[in-house]
Formats: sequence, structure tokens, C-alpha cells
Amino acid sequence: MNSDNLTPIGKLFFTSLLASITNGVPFNWKLKATPEQTQDFMSVIKATKEAHEEIKKGNQTTVQNLMDKMNAKNEALSNFESKYGFKLPI
Repeated sequence: MNSDNLTPIGKLFFTSLLASITNGVPFNWKLKATPEQTQDFMSVIKATKEAHEEIKKGNQTTVQNLMDKMNAKNEALSNFESKYGFKLPI
């Protein structure tokens, strides 16, 4: 599945999620998932937010720090996608 196959509600969900990450606003949606699925999803969100915060530092960060954060994000995303067979549009 890719982002082209998302329903309008799915697109709204991910738009809200990304807005929450970039603006630091609480994400206030209820999700139906097992505790393991929720933990795995939150790992992806946390890694994405950390990578975004590192990018926002601009000249205050190093290439190595930025690469570490991006690699952690990609690893969490890849683990989620391989475990659940669902490609997140992040």
C-alpha cells in the first residue's frame, strides 16, 4: 500500500500527524491497535520527530548527528513496514 491508496480519512490522519510533529502541537486522535502496534507506531513517530528537530537546528548540528537521526527514522519505519505490511507516508 502506498499513500495514493489512502482514504480521505487516512490522508487527514497523516496530515494531522505531520502537522503535530512540525508544530509541536499535541496529536489528539484515538487509534485502535494492539499495545505492540501502538508502541511500534510511536517509535516511528518519535524517530521522525527527532530527525525533524535535528534538521531544524540548521548550522547547530553536524552531518553525523543528522545522519544518525535520519538512519534511526528509516530503520524504525522499515521495521514497522516489514512487520505490518503497511507503508506509512512519512
